[in-house]
Amino acid sequence: MDFINLKNSISSYNINFLKHDIKSSFTVAAVAIPQNMAYALIAGVNPIYGIYTSIVAMISGSILGISNFMILGPTNILAIAIASNMSFLKNGNYLEGVFFLTFMVGILQIIFSLLKFGKLVNYISHSVIVGLTTGLAFLIGAGQVGSLLGLQIDSGSNIINNILGIINKIKNVNISSLLIGLTTIILILIFNRVFKKIPSFLGALIMVSLGTYLLDIENILNVVKFHESGLPKFYFFNFNTDLIGKLFTGAFSITILSFIQPVSILKTLEGSRNQKVNLNREFFRLGMINIIVSFFKGFVSTGSITNTHINDQAGAESRFSQLLTGIIILIMSVLFSSIFSYIPIAALSGIVIVVAYNMVDIGEIFKIVKTTKFDAIVLTTTFLSTIFVPRIDYAIYIAVGLSIILLLRRMSNPDITHIGYNDEEKGILENKEIENKKREDYIIINFSGHIYFHSAHKLQKKLERLYCKNQKFILRLRNINHIDYTAIKEIDKFIDKVLKNGGKIIISGTKEKVYKILYKYGIVDKIGKENIFKMKDQFFSATQKAIEKIKKSENKENGNGK
Repeated sequence: MDFINLKNSISSYNINFLKHDIKSSFTVAAVAIPQNMAYALIAGVNPIYGIYTSIVAMISGSILGISNFMILGPTNILAIAIASNMSFLKNGNYLEGVFFLTFMVGILQIIFSLLKFGKLVNYISHSVIVGLTTGLAFLIGAGQVGSLLGLQIDSGSNIINNILGIINKIKNVNISSLLIGLTTIILILIFNRVFKKIPSFLGALIMVSLGTYLLDIENILNVVKFHESGLPKFYFFNFNTDLIGKLFTGAFSITILSFIQPVSILKTLEGSRNQKVNLNREFFRLGMINIIVSFFKGFVSTGSITNTHINDQAGAESRFSQLLTGIIILIMSVLFSSIFSYIPIAALSGIVIVVAYNMVDIGEIFKIVKTTKFDAIVLTTTFLSTIFVPRIDYAIYIAVGLSIILLLRRMSNPDITHIGYNDEEKGILENKEIENKKREDYIIINFSGHIYFHSAHKLQKKLERLYCKNQKFILRLRNINHIDYTAIKEIDKFIDKVLKNGGKIIISGTKEKVYKILYKYGIVDKIGKENIFKMKDQFFSATQKAIEKIKKSENKENGNGK
C-alpha cells in the first residue's frame, strides 16, 4: 500500500487545488451514481451494489495511490463479462459468486503485475478493441430491451437468446415500463442538447423517479428494491473452492479486459497531464483494490474512461478529487437510500441503452474498414464472435488470438533494405529498392527491428534477391533489437553462399548482445573478428570503417593485378 506516497501527497497539497477538486468530484458523482447503478443491472445484481462498488473502489483507489486523475469503478464491458461468466449460477447463489469472482480477478491482477505482463496489453490491436467494444455494445443494448419492456428474461451473452426470449414473452409487455424507459432516453437527449450543464443521466433519473413517486405507480413497475442502507459494510463472503475451476477462465478473461481501459486512460494522462506511470505497478494496485471491493459487496472495477474524462475536463488537480467523489456518493447513498425504491428498473435500462449506443464509434469503424483489408477482417471477426459465441471469455480469447496473429503477420515481414552510400557526400544514405539492385563495389544490407523464426522464410527470400556472385556485402546490424536462432541460421546460410562463390562478408554496427550471439553461433570465427565492426556512438561510423576496409582490399587487389 502506498501510504508514504499518500502522506507526501497530503503534505504537498496546494489548498488552491481544493475548489477545483470539489467541483470535479460533484460533477463525477452526478454521472457515476446513475451510471454505476445501471452497470450493476448489466452485471445481474441489484443496482445498490453499483453504489457500493463506486464508493469502495474510489476511496481505496485514492488511498492506494493509483493514478492521480483516473477514476475507478464498474464499467459496461466488465459488467457484461461478469454476467456472461456467472450465468451458470442464475439459480444458485449468484451474488456470492460475483464477490468470489471479483476476489479471483484481484488475485490474478496482482499475479499478472508481478510477472510484468502489464505491457502485453499493448499488443492487442486497436481493430480488435473496436470490434470487441462494438459487439459488447450490441449485447448490452439487447440485454436491456427485456427490462425496458418490463419482461423477466434470462438474458445471456448470446444476442440470439435475448431476441428469442423477448419474442416468446412479447405478449406480457408492461406498457408503463416501456413508457418510463422511453421517457428516460428522451430526457437524456433533451438534457444533452438543451440543458448541457446538468448531468443528463442524473437529471433524467431524478425526474423519472419523481414522476414515479408523484403518480404512485411504483407498484406496477419493477423498481430498485433494497432494504439495506447505502453504507457499504464489510462482508466475508463464502469461499467456495468448488467454484475456482468453473470461474477461472472467466476470471482470466476479465483480468485481460480490466487492463485494456486503464492502458488507454493512462496513455492519455501521460500526454495531457504529463504524468508518468508504471503499468505493472498500477495493475498491482488495481488488484489490491478489487480484493478490497470484493469484501464490501462490490464487483470488478477498473479505470472508467467516461468518468476519468469528466474528472479531467472538470479541472481536477489531484487524486483527492476521486476521494471526494467516493465520499460524496457515500453521503448521498446514506441520506437518500429511501429514494432508491422509486427508481424504475426501466429507467436504468434506458440509461444503459444510451451508454451502449455511445459505445459504438461509427466513424472509427469505417476508418478501420477502409484502411486495410486485414484489419477489417479482424474487426468483423471479433464483432461477430462477441455477439454470437456462448460466453464473452471465448470472444476475448478469439480477440487476443487475432491480435497475436496480426502481430506475427506484421513481424513476419523483416525490415531489410538495400542501402546505397554516397561517397562524395559522406554520411548521406539512399534507400534502394531490392528489385532495382545492380552489381556494385559493395552492397550494404540494413537489418532493422525484431527478426524472429516466423520471419525466417521472408528473410531468406529477401537475401536471395540481394545475392550476387563475387560480390562484397556489408551486413549492417545496428538497428536489430532482437534476433533468434532461426533467423541467425538464415543469415549464416547467406554468408556461406557468399563466401563459397568468391564474395566477401563484413558485419558492421553490431551491439554487444548481438555480437555475443554471433560469436556463440560461430559466425565471428567464420568471417574473422577483423571483419566485424561494433557499434559506435557516432551514427554510421562502423559502416564507414567497413566501407574503408573494402576499398583498401580492392586497391590491394588492383595493385597486385598490375
